[in-house]
Amino acid sequence: MARHRKRDGYTLFELLIVLTIISVLALIAIPIYQRIDVSTKVSLGITFVSPLRYADSVDFINGGNWPKGSETAGIPHNTVPPDYIQSIELARANSSDSITIVYSIRTLGNDNTLILYTMENGGQRVWKCDRGTVINKFRPTNCKI
Repeated sequence: MARHRKRDGYTLFELLIVLTIISVLALIAIPIYQRIDVSTKVSLGITFVSPLRYADSVDFINGGNWPKGSETAGIPHNTVPPDYIQSIELARANSSDSITIVYSIRTLGNDNTLILYTMENGGQRVWKCDRGTVINKFRPTNCKI
């Protein structure tokens, strides 16, 4: 009767198969994670300027002027933008107001601006965000061009 030896561990072939499977999964998952990470930061930039959008809506209802600075617009003076936002610019042209967000996300490169602007729609003021150079795959769904 032949004696069977007890195996102590895995063969090299089995380890190489496991390593190959993990490498393929990482090859697929890492770019998807990076895209989601950048998309989240772009969306959070829009959320960060929400007080400015609210202040503009109040201004529109009251017939006043565009806020003079970020504090009068609803962002306290000691609020620091997240590190992925390079700058925020407020502008008023004719009957449309705009907020330009410039991101400092390396993945975006030179395509790093998103412009939120107002439009009149049936007597109501509506905010749109389909302008700027951020490419579609990083934009929130309602901001796609």
